Amino acid sequence: MVPEPARADRLHPAHARIPVWYNQAAQKPNVRLMTMAYTIDYTASAEGDLAVFRTYEQRLIVDAIDQQLVAEPHQETRNRKLLDSNPLAVWELRIGRYRVFYDVDTVTRLVLVKAVGWKDHNTLYLRGKEYVL
Repeated sequence: MVPEPARADRLHPAHARIPVWYNQAAQKPNVRLMTMAYTIDYTASAEGDLAVFRTYEQRLIVDAIDQQLVAEPHQETRNRKLLDSNPLAVWELRIGRYRVFYDVDTVTRLVLVKAVGWKDHNTLYLRGKEYVL
């Protein structure tokens, strides 16, 4: 049995203006549907880097990673850039003052997050210590 889509009159009053329909994307001809999403994996070091941050910062970073890197992680954008050769990673994702360093394997469709830190002006910090790229 398919659940009935949410209707505006059943939603909380704050969300009443935004009805949710299951086939919204199919009704809009200009919306491109994702065919195959990339899998996001974290190294043990990256998980340790995330543990340094407060809970709300962790959520902000992980949500941005999920949003930005699932579809086209190898596409340069305003917040994603291909780095010059360095030992840390090939790609950098900018989330405000936070930086996520990752590699992309297009064959297996895998994004490997290698490090998470923050920048203060031109200085990068990983786990509270200055890191030189």
